[in-house]
Amino acid sequence: MNRKVLGFAAATAALALSVGLTASPALAAVGDGTWGIWTATDLEDAAAGNITLGDTAVGGAGFTYVENLGSSVAYIESVNEREDWFTAETPPGLVFGPNGPSDVENVITLSNENANEGVLTITFNNPVPAGELGVAIGDLDSDQSADPAFSDRALVEATTGAGADLTSAELNGAVFNMCDVAVNADMPTACQDTQITVVPVITEPTATSVKFSGDTLLADGTGEYGWVFPTTDVKSVTITWNGWDDGSTARVFVAVKKNLTLPDTGVDVASVALTSMVLGLLGTAALIAVRRRRA
Repeated sequence: MNRKVLGFAAATAALALSVGLTASPALAAVGDGTWGIWTATDLEDAAAGNITLGDTAVGGAGFTYVENLGSSVAYIESVNEREDWFTAETPPGLVFGPNGPSDVENVITLSNENANEGVLTITFNNPVPAGELGVAIGDLDSDQSADPAFSDRALVEATTGAGADLTSAELNGAVFNMCDVAVNADMPTACQDTQITVVPVITEPTATSVKFSGDTLLADGTGEYGWVFPTTDVKSVTITWNGWDDGSTARVFVAVKKNLTLPDTGVDVASVALTSMVLGLLGTAALIAVRRRRA
């Protein structure tokens, strides 16, 4: 478990005809993003540091990781070392572009030596506009116990530039599995050449939060991720993570659009997942152009 701007006018038309997306927000420019690069003085004990982002309008971000209970540490590795990344077939990869395989792109991993609670806070230098930020939290699994305490859990909350809490709806959360993609050279190493469809459970514990938990009713798997794609501006994101056993880990990725002067690109994550599926069914004939972001 440890280890393309897509121009698609034809595809969008086909989507509208075949699955009726008339009630969905406008589709985002696909693959037009950059993944945050995490840095810290000590990469193996990254209690605080910075995230370099791809747009100067945001100007980057700072982060802190605070242990509340148990024994926990945050560390930074390349996605190849961690064996987790997003291909263009995943919902975040469709919107922001793939981030692996790569020895350059990296990820922060939250790891514990016993059941714990830790809080990761990300504060952007300037608010990220609506529909321009993605935050993904993964490796959320369980021991198949009926007790929800025996699962990894990540509670996500955020604030706007004005200091208001985002509502659960504005957080715009969804779940996916990074291994639910084609078996090829781009598939994350952790998937071990196997497509996996297990996903976390998503709930809204309060009016201003989204929670992702390992599914206690399904077999333990690899690649379970939850993500948020906020529909309003975001100044800070707080992730409260609970690992259920010795050796539990969680990965956190952050991405922003490359060009924040784009017109309204708000899109809910459910629409992104549906678009990805239908594009796969339509095939390459529906695509006008493909540009794959290279690591």
